[in-house]
Amino acid sequence: MDVLEARMTLRVMRRWYTSRASVEIRPADLVLRDGTVSPQERDFTHYIQQDSYGKITRDLIEISWEIVKKCRDDGQSVVGVVKTANLRVVAPVINYFVCQLIASTSQTQIQTWPLQAMNQVTDQLLLSRLLTAGRKKNEPWYRICVVLRPFHSVTKFADSYTKTNGRTPAEQILRRASYKASDGGGFVRDDSWLQSSDFREGNDSYVQLLRNCWYASTYVASVPRLDLDNVLPRCEFILPVQTVEGSEFPNEQVSNHLARLLTALKTLKFDVSADHSMFQQNLKIDVLPSLLIRVHETVKIWAAELVARVNETIGYYISKRVGTAARRRVKVRPWTATELKEFARQLETERNLQAGFKNPNEGEEPPELSAE
Repeated sequence: MDVLEARMTLRVMRRWYTSRASVEIRPADLVLRDGTVSPQERDFTHYIQQDSYGKITRDLIEISWEIVKKCRDDGQSVVGVVKTANLRVVAPVINYFVCQLIASTSQTQIQTWPLQAMNQVTDQLLLSRLLTAGRKKNEPWYRICVVLRPFHSVTKFADSYTKTNGRTPAEQILRRASYKASDGGGFVRDDSWLQSSDFREGNDSYVQLLRNCWYASTYVASVPRLDLDNVLPRCEFILPVQTVEGSEFPNEQVSNHLARLLTALKTLKFDVSADHSMFQQNLKIDVLPSLLIRVHETVKIWAAELVARVNETIGYYISKRVGTAARRRVKVRPWTATELKEFARQLETERNLQAGFKNPNEGEEPPELSAE
């Protein structure tokens, strides 16, 4: 699903055409996504797997790098609106200033500040309260500073990488690619794909993301006081800048993408979604850009229609196999992989016959599916 969404993101960042009237649509200046902008699967061990999942992961990383290049070269921005964010950056900073205050004052009330408990509070929960406290309707928007995270910080390289070891994640990968069995008496891990001609070394998409991609995030206060489970979303955007240690803060690039984001949010406006939980029973109130709410409502209608069609199709085939009178005695169990593939083949065969195509298996009797 993430690969499909990434492909659609890249599609609207280029010129595209409507399906019926073939109207040409100009590339989008900004793409607003529901969720994070970082690829959901970014584990390097999965990226180098020589199986179907490895291919899917490589497709996703390659498309993600194409999106980063569009953001870098073509003056476009890709923004994710994260409804449930677990990042913890702000609370430790607040704790630091509270400690400085405690050291310089004799007030006893501030000395009971729960330092350890505060460190466990997520930025989303804390900033939703701070930014909306005392806020009135139609007041100017507020936002926090922009927090930057390099691509490797959202991968497992974040657990092992330090500035003191002198080897960046990209350098670690290139070293593994050039490692030979004779150098160490055998492989510790299966690096066969990494050491094959398919790996493009410094030009590889994963290495490029490690070297040239940041994720920048901020919170924008646009609504009055939020309580209970209501929180502000985290807005994060792709920042296509080199991830070199010790480099200066990329003020110009951040300002350009941030200005584009704020202009889009002011144009779309924020709204409240009281039913953003798809088919779950418990309703959850989300504060989101109105465009995402309209998109989700549309997708929800499509999903409900798809469920109805699937139920109708399954019911038709049950009736066809066991008869209408015996339907109440049918026991349903999960299908095996073989049965599911055979059912899909039969559906494809019938669809082709209805469309006028010749059945490639004409003359063969399809095996009967279990009526259990």
